[in-house]
Amino acid sequence: MSEPNTNEVERIPRIRLPGRPARIREELLEEIVRGKKVLHVGCTDSPFTRSRHPAGLLLHERLRPLCSKLVGIDLDADAIQWLAGQGVPDLHVADATKLGGFLESISFQPEVVLAGEVVEHLSNPGNFLEGLRAGIPRGCRLVVTVPSAFAYFGILQMLLGREKVHADHVSYYSYGTLKTLLERNGYQVEGVHPVYNREARRLDRVLHAPFHAFLRFRPHFATGYAAIATVR
Repeated sequence: MSEPNTNEVERIPRIRLPGRPARIREELLEEIVRGKKVLHVGCTDSPFTRSRHPAGLLLHERLRPLCSKLVGIDLDADAIQWLAGQGVPDLHVADATKLGGFLESISFQPEVVLAGEVVEHLSNPGNFLEGLRAGIPRGCRLVVTVPSAFAYFGILQMLLGREKVHADHVSYYSYGTLKTLLERNGYQVEGVHPVYNREARRLDRVLHAPFHAFLRFRPHFATGYAAIATVR
């Protein structure tokens, strides 16, 4: 019996990255949800709810005028109660992995399910996506946004010997790993887009402007990815 060719056994495929331009995350999401019935998973942006809502930085509130109907769910009951007290409608404490029964209970059939900046917080993202898939209506699109493992800002921090990371994050993603995660859990991926955030402060816009210009040539150094998928 001949010995296996170790070069072939250990060969790891290289993925050609799509050349699509990096998009401002909020603008891409606004396009996707415009005129649609949307379920927003992790809608409170906890634990930053109380600071971001008064500053107009809460994604849920920015999307609400664009949707034909926007329903938000979150596991943080305190944040849901606080937001409801600010006059934000259609909020529920609910588990996204038990989506089917919940949607039936409120008689809501979304056209888009948005899980923005959720997956990187989870110890078991596959379980989350499987549970979500079981409750997503046929024809509904799932939109997932995550931080990128190769974000220019993170690389700069690493060069300085530091890592700036949310205390609750447990993972970063690349184009390939996010696409594989979704496909492995029963989704057909329509596209994975490099995205970066719209800077709120003028000083931040000035500081980040050269890097945003660089993204025109190397979009996959953007700070995150937005994947659009449907149930297979």
